Amino acid sequence: MMRAAVLQDTLGIGGRSKVVAKVIELLAERADGIDVHTLASEADARKFRDHYGLDADGIDTVIHPGGRVPGTLYRQPLLNFLAREHLREYQFVFNSNNCLRFLHRGPEYVHYVHFPASGIPEVDPRYDEPFYRLASIPSKILTAVTGTNAEGQVFANSGFTSGYVTELYGIDDVEVLYPPSLERVTFDGFSGEGVVSLGSFHPNKRQLFQLRVAEAMPETEFRIVGSTSDEGYFQQCRAYVEDNDLKNVELFPDASNDRVEQLLDRSRVFLHSMENERFGIATVEGLDHGCVPVVHDSGGQREIVPDPAFRFRTRRECVRAIERASAGGEPDVADVPAHLETFSDERFQRRIRAAIEAA
Repeated sequence: MMRAAVLQDTLGIGGRSKVVAKVIELLAERADGIDVHTLASEADARKFRDHYGLDADGIDTVIHPGGRVPGTLYRQPLLNFLAREHLREYQFVFNSNNCLRFLHRGPEYVHYVHFPASGIPEVDPRYDEPFYRLASIPSKILTAVTGTNAEGQVFANSGFTSGYVTELYGIDDVEVLYPPSLERVTFDGFSGEGVVSLGSFHPNKRQLFQLRVAEAMPETEFRIVGSTSDEGYFQQCRAYVEDNDLKNVELFPDASNDRVEQLLDRSRVFLHSMENERFGIATVEGLDHGCVPVVHDSGGQREIVPDPAFRFRTRRECVRAIERASAGGEPDVADVPAHLETFSDERFQRRIRAAIEAA
């Protein structure tokens, strides 16, 4: 048996946290102690454990100071720096923190990169703005003067992310392993009516763009679902609906899992508008529920939706893709269930279990 650690700056409910939860389940088979190093609050850590049904007695959460530091660009390197001395105590470390800096040699590592922290300014449109460009300068200096520790197996959550891991860290043998997105594949054909989107209300997710699309399609019902992680942005969306009298739009903040399932089942189109989404578990879920996915033509979304007829870059292209899907169009994927199996929990767990056993 071994002592194991997990590194991740945030904990809660979402794609990165689901990865950590699945890994903890696998580590429990071989480790006699699992410590999760994080900057998350105790409340968030508790929510994480409760949501994913993890045994609190088998997991110790090590909360480091720095939870108020804004932005993943700095939070993730900070966690590695603060945890660096603690890591000497472990035989195995699963690094889900998107940063390969400040890691002591010694433990066996498995790195799962959702996207390199230092690469965020290259893909996040916010960094086109002067304030954000200025804010990223210290990160660029930090990257230039510190080395990386890429010992162990390195995974990336998409081919899109893999390219940036190679570019920014100089690692050529990066294995693409899609995150656990489906407990089982249930796809049974495309059906439903109207449009649904699913994602936390946040500027990155671009729900205001979705509302402008809905404004151009008054005869089509839009159901916009998401957690209110950014209350101010959610209020902007609500005001836009009211100010423009969008009778074809309904917002579903903080919907229950059962409600989300119902909305996915009744909808024809799944709309995802984030630019340079690193992967996008929600799109996989929408496709499995029989929705035709319409996504931004960038990032890891291209790997989920290989048919360019259902990808877009402009509002006009988005409207046309939704119209195409609503009229009966389907993506050119030869075997949808087989395609979805690529994103299954079982495939992820099988590969990570092998990596843990080989460490």
